[in-house]
Amino acid sequence: MLTRSLSMLSVLLILTFAGPAAPATYHVSCEDPGASDDNPGSEDQPFSTISAAVKSLEPGDRVIIHAGVYREQVEFEASGEDWTAPVVIMSAPGEEVSIKGSDIVTGWEKHAGNIWKKTGWTVNSQMVFVDGEHMQRIGGEMVEYLTAGTRWRGKVGDGIDDMMAGSFFMDTAAETIYLWLKDDGDPNDATVEVAVRPFMLVANGDYLVIKGLNLSQSSTGNYVNWPAVRIAGDHITFQDNNVTWCDFIGMGFRGSYIDVINSSFNYCGNSGIGGNSYGGCRFLGNETSYNNWGRWSTGWHAGGMKLIPIERNVIIDRHKAIGNLADGIWIDSYDSGNVTISNCLSAYNEGAGIHFEIAQRGMIINNILHHNHHRGIYLSSSRDTLVAHNVCYANGMSGIVSQGVNRKGPVERFGPGGIVPARNNWIIGNIMMDNMNPELKPEGWSYRPELIMPNPENNPALFGGCVSDANVYWRSDGRAIPFWFNWGEKSWATLEAWQQETGNDMNSIIADPMFVDAENGDFHLKPGSPAAGVVPVRGEVGTDVDGKDRPTKTLRSAGAYILEGAPEKPAPTVPRQPAPQPAPTATGKLPVPPAQSLHLKEFPLPAERAASLADAPELAALGRALGGIELTANGVRVVFPDQPSGVMLTGDTRTVELPLDISARALYFFIAATGGEDGRTVPSVECKVVRGDGVTQTIALDARSVGLSFGPWTGTLDQATLPVFASTSLGWQAALDDGTQARLWLVTYVNDNEWLPVQKLVWTLGEGEGSVVLLKMVAGVAK
Repeated sequence: MLTRSLSMLSVLLILTFAGPAAPATYHVSCEDPGASDDNPGSEDQPFSTISAAVKSLEPGDRVIIHAGVYREQVEFEASGEDWTAPVVIMSAPGEEVSIKGSDIVTGWEKHAGNIWKKTGWTVNSQMVFVDGEHMQRIGGEMVEYLTAGTRWRGKVGDGIDDMMAGSFFMDTAAETIYLWLKDDGDPNDATVEVAVRPFMLVANGDYLVIKGLNLSQSSTGNYVNWPAVRIAGDHITFQDNNVTWCDFIGMGFRGSYIDVINSSFNYCGNSGIGGNSYGGCRFLGNETSYNNWGRWSTGWHAGGMKLIPIERNVIIDRHKAIGNLADGIWIDSYDSGNVTISNCLSAYNEGAGIHFEIAQRGMIINNILHHNHHRGIYLSSSRDTLVAHNVCYANGMSGIVSQGVNRKGPVERFGPGGIVPARNNWIIGNIMMDNMNPELKPEGWSYRPELIMPNPENNPALFGGCVSDANVYWRSDGRAIPFWFNWGEKSWATLEAWQQETGNDMNSIIADPMFVDAENGDFHLKPGSPAAGVVPVRGEVGTDVDGKDRPTKTLRSAGAYILEGAPEKPAPTVPRQPAPQPAPTATGKLPVPPAQSLHLKEFPLPAERAASLADAPELAALGRALGGIELTANGVRVVFPDQPSGVMLTGDTRTVELPLDISARALYFFIAATGGEDGRTVPSVECKVVRGDGVTQTIALDARSVGLSFGPWTGTLDQATLPVFASTSLGWQAALDDGTQARLWLVTYVNDNEWLPVQKLVWTLGEGEGSVVLLKMVAGVAK
């Protein structure tokens, strides 16, 4: 009986003290001869398929995929706990991983002439590749929704009699594929890949990282009009992936706080990226080029990137869209708002460079749009949008169009009549040159402007408040440059007449901007360019495409690049058209999340950097004073051990770099500083916060104004030297037993992009003889 009781007690103790299982790392290697889905998935006994590895992932688990071609449809549902324990699916570093929706097909039989066939084929395959080269489809059957009406304009031929070299025909009734190689050869002597799976990757969950994959060759159109790669959830990073040769849409997203980084979505039959809902998502450094080879209707859904129906608080930055047979970048929704499109290149597309349709509160800045068949930038019944410092060159239609017509929308949203407004758009500091390109313009089009604006006389409430100013216009072949309201409703033959009657473009000029090499895509300004010093400082676009700061006290250059060394120009003497006043908005610092609303987790200081204060003569007295005390600042409680340690900035160690990789809504740093009997010799300290998206934010703590003025404590600190994303609060102050003064305070950093981690901190000590020590770091994530 006693033995049984002891055994039960042992079990209870094990259950009580055993923590959660440690995160697992699974390996997949289809080229390893010992790989099997019956293996445990360890490095020396890997799985053979990705699908086996993703069956039951827990927070913090990682799947490492080794080199090879994986012909499978990967679907999984998994979530990380937060950014400290995400679920990661990634290629092994330096290894090439491909996930394909196709299978290799052999056993081709001669049909007739140069045509071969594969019988008994039950999949309505949408694509065939021979030695990696895409074959032209003849005829074709897809889901009825896609082929209804005139949506599909790219159908070639109807049957086997229309075949040509480099084509295939799928006879679904006979369950036979017919294939004619480009060189009239035998497909049995080539690698023939036939698309069979509708999707390559379907991922659902929160706090996911998907990285380093190549995904291609789907067959979706016969099944549904969905993307071949589908991601759904919140807080997801999709990075360094390539999605190519999908028969319809490459990739679609549904969720919030999804980051797509340094990935490409090229050669897709309809669009590279398309569809679904977004909130707080970012597209950074991606490419969507050479899409819509299926020739779908450009007025329906096609192009490089089309986001619909809800895009809110979205950033598209450093995006490239080249050679799409439709628009390059297209935002389309009544529900869109706060969309920033910046530093992008959109060129040689058959549609517009940027199309911002029935949307609102956009920032279209620092973009280069050239040689597009339609407009450079097209605001189609959109409102409250800034279009600034863009270059629109040699596009087939006008450079920039802000159009206001009777576009109908929901009455419940837009009131009686349901007319979508096109008001309060600012067209500022752009360069528009050689648009209405004679080689690209629509047949029959000739006398059209570089810029078209809404006609406020039609309805001031719907179409008023739009302003254009400080732009540079030029046509190198001497063609006239008129100005229009809408599609020629009112026109002005000269800039002077436009200025006098409308008050627009009072600081604009007609002059050659002197690009370095426009035809080859270099839109930097040559020395002496008249585009320098055209734009009054307004503060809305602080840097150029190269990341160089625009001047804050002198007139700025129009276009996407500043001209360094340009002579200063006086303020303009011509009165500017009064700008419409926006509705008041809240200003000031980012709100500091209350500590009680966050999970607070202390992160240990790096062992190689941290040292006991007792071992540093200049900090020993501080260590004695702090030993064992407990304090609370800004709702964050901390207890110091009897022998406190910290990262010291003192003497010769004036800069310390700390790697972190922490994702949090707020970071809390407990800082202590000492110096002199009156505290006046304490130096300032600077902290650079480097985030995973490349953004660096600087917190400068000035000893004289923030925390080290040693008089009677008033309970307040001077925040003037702190940026909007940081704040301080006092924790403790004292005269130390060695006669020096010290103060400890809490610095709170608020991360406005909490879904990407803070990668490192760089602490630098300023001039002075005192010391500063980082004692504690605490991360706070939303509960």
